[in-house]
Amino acid sequence: MTYVTPKGECLPYIEAILILSDIICQYIYINTTNHLQMEYSYFMQAYNFSRKRVKEAIDYLRDQGLIETEWRTIHTGNGRPINNVLFIRPNMPKIKEITYQ
Repeated sequence: MTYVTPKGECLPYIEAILILSDIICQYIYINTTNHLQMEYSYFMQAYNFSRKRVKEAIDYLRDQGLIETEWRTIHTGNGRPINNVLFIRPNMPKIKEITYQ
């Protein structure tokens, strides 16, 4: 995963690499086939990234087909709705494909 700087340099996309590795680790650790409930704030705190950098990295991963994102409304124990909660699922076949290139 790389990006091109305004000067034309091709550099590793560190934000996307770290976020994808975190998503994969949690996905494997939880051993689920469902989407993981994740929030931008988690990645912001874990890696000290700005919200903009996290959003751009997640958008990049989604556009590359490496993750699927879904925004849902969830309900708390007392029935109170919470809107726009991000759920993410890694696309493991696509990830394996780029891993062994």
